[in-house]
Amino acid sequence: VTENKKRPDAVLSDLHLSDGAVDVLRNGNFNHRLLCELLEHPDFSRWMTDLEICVDGLVSDRIRDMNAMVEATRQELEKRYHADAEDLTMRTLKAAQINEDEYFGQILYDELAAILKQIKAAHGTDKTTSDGAVVEQARKQLENAQKFEGSPLEKKMNVLMGQIGIDYSKLTKEEQMTLLRVFNKSSMLKHRTKVGMRGKHRR
Repeated sequence: VTENKKRPDAVLSDLHLSDGAVDVLRNGNFNHRLLCELLEHPDFSRWMTDLEICVDGLVSDRIRDMNAMVEATRQELEKRYHADAEDLTMRTLKAAQINEDEYFGQILYDELAAILKQIKAAHGTDKTTSDGAVVEQARKQLENAQKFEGSPLEKKMNVLMGQIGIDYSKLTKEEQMTLLRVFNKSSMLKHRTKVGMRGKHRR
C-alpha cells in the first residue's frame, strides 16, 4: 500500500513514500548524503522500531498499569501508617514511577546519538569536516585583538583584516590611513574615529 497519489511510477511506489515525503526529498534544502547514511546505518531499523513503539503507544498501558500499582501502594502506606512523604520507602515508590515521555525520549536520543557519533567518526578525515583549526584561529585572533593598541576603530579593523589573512600591524602607515578613511564611512561601526587621531580629542 502506498500513499503516493501524484507520482505513479514504479520506483517511487516501491519506496512507499507519501507525496509530501517525495516533495521534501526532491526540494528539501538539506544534506541528502547524510540522510542516506542515516537510513543505511545498521542500527537505524532498531531506532525506527522504538520510535514506532513510542508513537503507537504499544507499551503505554503497561507503563500506566505499573505506575498505578506503585502509586496505590504508596498511597496505602501513607494512609495506613501515616508514612512521611520524604521517607526512603515513600520516595523510592515515587521514583519508581516512569514518565513515559522522558523514558522513550531518552531511549530514542541515546540510540540516535550513537548512530550520529559513528557517522561523524566516519567523516573525520573529510575535507569539509572541521579539525578545530578555525576555532583555534578565531581564538588567536581574539588574543591578538586584546593585545593590539589603538583606537576602537583600529581594533575592529585589526580583527577584520585578520579574518581575511592580513596582518594589520604590518601594513604601512599609508595603507592603514587609507583603510581608516574607508572604514570611517561605515554606519555599522559605532566607535567612529577621525583619521590620524587614534581616538583622542583635539585640544
